[in-house]
Amino acid sequence: MRFRRISTLLLPFFLVLFTATAAVAQKTAPQPLLDELMVKSGLWKQMDGLQSGVLAGIDEAQQSAKVPASPATTARLKQVFSKAYAPDRMRADMREQLGSMLTVPEQREILSFLKSNLGVRMTRLDEKYSDLAEYNKAARAAPDHLKQLAPERIKRVQRMVQSLRADEGMATIVINNQVALISGISLAAPDAKPVDLDALRRKMDAERSQLVATISQQLTGLFAYMYRELSDADLDQFDAFANSAVGRKYHASAIEALDKVMVKASLAAGFELAGNRLKTESKASRS
Repeated sequence: MRFRRISTLLLPFFLVLFTATAAVAQKTAPQPLLDELMVKSGLWKQMDGLQSGVLAGIDEAQQSAKVPASPATTARLKQVFSKAYAPDRMRADMREQLGSMLTVPEQREILSFLKSNLGVRMTRLDEKYSDLAEYNKAARAAPDHLKQLAPERIKRVQRMVQSLRADEGMATIVINNQVALISGISLAAPDAKPVDLDALRRKMDAERSQLVATISQQLTGLFAYMYRELSDADLDQFDAFANSAVGRKYHASAIEALDKVMVKASLAAGFELAGNRLKTESKASRS
């Protein structure tokens, strides 16, 4: 499941305040087949990395968006997001979304690939690079590694990126995440200047094609490095799966599910931050 790379692959861009609520985590019933799919794909473990990723994104968002926050506000933001991004909650919401998109026969067919020799090896690599330190190493090494590859190998990696159809979906996630986190910082910081979120989204939408191209380029370098131990035949085998009917649906559903999980969670976090701010302002007005 190549979508499982999205969470760490986009850590430099993750400007998010997306959480799965406790209610969702409690109401979502265990689904053994889906749980196995998430474990075998590496997605189960990868949910651990979202929590640290969003905390890093808070600091980056404040700098890039020039929305300063006091140390107390930053601490509050991180407290809310750390609890909201609890791995078990994220897993529950992802399970719910994937369960609504993939039929049981499709889940079994996907698992068949994930349990194959190639599927197991790719999952092992995906899980390795879902660790932030390992991801950062890969990101630094990728450009030089790419320069050393033969043109045919690069074409295979580019074909892999295209087969996943991930760049457009990832661009949507990046845009939604950035707008959401900037909104959250504004809600959490009473002294923050108002942000025109509509104007911000229009600006980012206008730059979407450039963002897609950047993501595609970065994916090519990262995949080339991450999967460097895989043979050309391995990449061809994966490409065949990714372009099969179930492979196409699987990756499209996974990207859509991730976006929905984040958007739903961003609303929950935003309401909590807004509620806290209203309480603070109400107390101030009565004093």
